[in-house]
Amino acid sequence: MTEKSNDDRRIEYRELKEDVVFIELQASSAVSEPVRISISSSVDRSSKGIQFSVDQALELGVILQISVETLEGARLTLVGEVKWCRENVDEKNYYIGFEFFDSEGTDIDEWVLLFDRATLK
Repeated sequence: MTEKSNDDRRIEYRELKEDVVFIELQASSAVSEPVRISISSSVDRSSKGIQFSVDQALELGVILQISVETLEGARLTLVGEVKWCRENVDEKNYYIGFEFFDSEGTDIDEWVLLFDRATLK
């Protein structure tokens, strides 16, 4: 399902999709700290970002690497920034608004193509 956001700040279309999202909360370091990854599902997505839920609040402005396993069968690595974090008291989790960077070494071009193909249907 594709819908236009009611939020005046958004001009792109969002799809209500439940993709699997792997969020790298902490990269491994030279002092043997393990990688910390949270697994989530998306609420919606657009060509410029994704909304997902996690069990802990994330700091605004933090830059993270995520991997999205889409319902279309692709697994894409993306980098972006946490733009907003809202507590969901009923479900005891947090909704995260995540905006992608157009960054080398990521799958952002494939993401945009995937999204563009889906909105043409």
